[in-house]
Amino acid sequence: MAFVIKAEVYDPRAKTFAFTAQKTMYGGKHITEGDIVFVFASENEGGQGLIARGVVTSAEAIAKKRAIVRQTPRVSLTIRRTALAKRPLGRRELKLLADWNDGQPGTELNFKFYRQATNKIAGISDDAAAFLDTFFWRQRQREPRRRASWAISVSLTARVPSPVCRTERCGAPPVRGKEACSHPFEGRDPFKPFFRSDSGNAEGRLSMSRALTLASTLETLKKEAKHWLRACPRRPCLHSSTS
Repeated sequence: MAFVIKAEVYDPRAKTFAFTAQKTMYGGKHITEGDIVFVFASENEGGQGLIARGVVTSAEAIAKKRAIVRQTPRVSLTIRRTALAKRPLGRRELKLLADWNDGQPGTELNFKFYRQATNKIAGISDDAAAFLDTFFWRQRQREPRRRASWAISVSLTARVPSPVCRTERCGAPPVRGKEACSHPFEGRDPFKPFFRSDSGNAEGRLSMSRALTLASTLETLKKEAKHWLRACPRRPCLHSSTS
């Protein structure tokens, strides 16, 4: 069984609410520790109606006074807030539900809270509790964080080794006085020439065999090709002139 309380609330966003010697009606005197309770800030004290849902952390019944025949049971409560209301619900929203026999949960709340405007603690039905739950943000269950598929594939991919030459102009023609590794042959296997003869070419033309790296660009390859074209010895023209 759930409960509702309408009372003066000083801080609507407080994490803990404490109420002292509150009147109980409609089974409100049976509230105990661990019960779910919906907190309404009383419009009698300038409140705005439903503000929070919480769990009772302590409930203490107030002893009745002697020599008074008829006394309303009172209870002191401490409530730990578990959620804040996302939509307003109070006297203005419930006042139109005045058909006391229609069986609507909103009508039940209007009857118990606003037919008699006094502040009180009251027990409510399961339907009324389910109705009040719709005024709160639903807490999504946190799912375990999943690693993206691309992150797994990247971790399994071997790193491409960086080129040996790290000068600004990798592959530029050798210039005296420049840094080491400015020559295209530095860092390469001496038994793997940059140019090799094409065995299938009768004219002895040269074909380029070069492994591309991350530092290779079209501009770099053009510069290397021009350099080695100038470095190759000039061959006589093989085409005979016709008379």
